[in-house]
Amino acid sequence: PLIIVFTCVFGFKRVIFSVLVFCLLDNYLYSFSYLVTIQYFFHWPLLCLLAEITYKIFKQSVLAFTVLAAFAAILFWIETPTIEAIFQFSLFIPTLVKGILFLIPMLISGTAVTFLTYKPLYRSLAKIKDKTLNN
Repeated sequence: PLIIVFTCVFGFKRVIFSVLVFCLLDNYLYSFSYLVTIQYFFHWPLLCLLAEITYKIFKQSVLAFTVLAAFAAILFWIETPTIEAIFQFSLFIPTLVKGILFLIPMLISGTAVTFLTYKPLYRSLAKIKDKTLNN
């Protein structure tokens, strides 16, 4: 939800650098995994780009961003076994099924938080942007 809201307020060009720094620093905060690194450098910048495109098409539609959050969760669920199948030659379907227990809370929480907090976060960040970037 935060990548979506920040991208809508500040734009792709300003947010993508922060997203890439997050992808890099995540390796230092948690144990390094090249599979996670590959997935993060694909998934989070893609979400940033999709948020920019969704914003240009739908503007302030909370429903559009809630659907985007659900799509991002499902995409993350599909990316994991795909990357493992490519780089570790593991089986796609068993890994996909195993990931359902991770998908369900991610899908529910991501869509609920986006639906409930998009408008208030957008308004707050827009005020901060007006005060800092326009002065």
